Amino acid sequence: LRPENRYVLERCAAHPATGRRIEGSAIPQWQDAIELSRRAALAHPRTATLGWDLALTPRGWILLDFNHIWGPTGGEACTREGIRPILARLYPETWH
Repeated sequence: LRPENRYVLERCAAHPATGRRIEGSAIPQWQDAIELSRRAALAHPRTATLGWDLALTPRGWILLDFNHIWGPTGGEACTREGIRPILARLYPETWH
C-alpha cells in the first residue's frame, strides 16, 4: 500500500463489525468466480479493464454488475478516508 492510501485501503485479519476471521480463509468456488469473470470479460472485447461485482449464491456465482471505473474513487479519493471511519462515526455501536 502506498502511504497516501492508508485510509482508503486497509488490511484486516478479521471483519471489523462481526470479528469473524478473514485472513487465511479460502473463498469457496474461487476458480468458478474467475471463470465467470473471464467469460464476462470476453463479452466486452473493446473495454480495457472492468471491475466485476460477483455474489456467491447457493446455486453458484452470479454476476451482479461491472464497473468501468473501479478502485478507490469518488468520496474515498477526495477525502482520503475509507468507508470504515465514516461508518464508525455514524454507527459507533457496531463499527469500531
